[in-house]
Amino acid sequence: MQREEKLQGLPEYQPGDKIYKLFNHDIVIIRGKDEEFIIKIVKLKKNRSV
Repeated sequence: MQREEKLQGLPEYQPGDKIYKLFNHDIVIIRGKDEEFIIKIVKLKKNRSV
């Protein structure tokens, strides 16, 4: 039950949605017809040294 309660507040997307929408969140749920995924978004620092 606690796990389901935590998932209710997460933003939900479907396969085919634009990927840039995910970058506004830390964790999202992707709900397809047969499968569901929880994806954690982590921004990596870009190393600009040449």
